[in-house]
Amino acid sequence: MRNTVMIPALLALSVGLAACSHQPNANLENAKTNYTALQTNPEATKVAALETKDAGEWLDKAEKAYLNKDDESKVDQLAYLTNQRVEVAKQTIALRTAENQLKNAGSDRAQALLDARDAQIKQLQSLNAKQTDRGTLVTFGDVLFDFDQAQLKPNSRESIATLSNYLIQNPDRKVIVEGYTDSKGSASYNQGLSERRANAVKAALVRAGVDSSRIVAQGYGKEYPVADNGSNSGRAQNRRVEVTISNDNQPVAPRSSM
Repeated sequence: MRNTVMIPALLALSVGLAACSHQPNANLENAKTNYTALQTNPEATKVAALETKDAGEWLDKAEKAYLNKDDESKVDQLAYLTNQRVEVAKQTIALRTAENQLKNAGSDRAQALLDARDAQIKQLQSLNAKQTDRGTLVTFGDVLFDFDQAQLKPNSRESIATLSNYLIQNPDRKVIVEGYTDSKGSASYNQGLSERRANAVKAALVRAGVDSSRIVAQGYGKEYPVADNGSNSGRAQNRRVEVTISNDNQPVAPRSSM
């Protein structure tokens, strides 16, 4: 009889110890802190209610995954997406606050509009964006991929986040992602590699919340070099992914149609 009583007690103790071993997830804690800070801003529910609600729903998903003891990488990914939505909400607050100021600012209206637009443009300026006939061009070199690989490097996350935040704030803009290689290797291999890299960037943008219907991915292999393939530095420049953002709500024309 004494042994019968002890077994449930030992089981309860082991369950308790297992629960205690579930260590806090640093990325989730960071997401909680950022979301709490967003909620303390009274403008969050006034001018960015949907964006704030979206951030809260992603945080709920992250917390549920953590409580269910899902794989840590899943919790990290959901926490990352929560932080992105928090940033989108904050930037929406800034933009709409500026727009509201236009209604009451009198002679300051034009300047307020310029300031709001500048806030968005600065996001892309950090990626060295430039204007072309096809739209706004962002070029990613070796920063995204290891040599001869099509899997995004971990340190590419910040660049992808900056680009996706801009696209989420400008939902009417269309995007074409185009991959290129140097002239080393066979034409078929280079074509496949360029396509895989373009699709990898598209997939990352979609995971970050950009609607896949807005994005076209295309590979061109060694075509359209921007530098001489006869040198190491030239080949490095030709190994790239270009993202072109439309100037309006129309699709970006692919190079093959120009």
